Amino acid sequence: MQASVVAMWHDFNAANSDSQRDSALAIPAWHFCDNPVDACECARLVLLGLKRATALSFRELELAQQPIPQVNDLNIVTDWAGVAQCVIQTTRVQQVRFGDVGEELAKLEGEGDGSRAHWLARSLARALTGGKRIGLTFSEY
Repeated sequence: MQASVVAMWHDFNAANSDSQRDSALAIPAWHFCDNPVDACECARLVLLGLKRATALSFRELELAQQPIPQVNDLNIVTDWAGVAQCVIQTTRVQQVRFGDVGEELAKLEGEGDGSRAHWLARSLARALTGGKRIGLTFSEY
């Protein structure tokens, strides 16, 4: 684990000492996407305040034995190299079928032009690539 992640987690907990969080707990740190260009771009968009949501595949979480995010979860977003960029907090979790994602989520994702059409095209490409890599098939519904 990068020293920057440990330092950011320590600094975050020190600045938020009123919380009941145990700063010795495992540090939840990860990067967006499955390639360096997109991972670093998404981290940059978070830092700019443009990316305020993300969409995850529940099936991929299940296969990776990762829990479904919960409201108030804290995570450290890193760049592709694992260098800490920021701490984020989950404020809402919704389960939505791919084809039912609306304009609001597309805009909150902050990528491209913020349109649903862009989100669908980009997310479909990512889903097909990611699914193929781990042996999943894909359906919009």
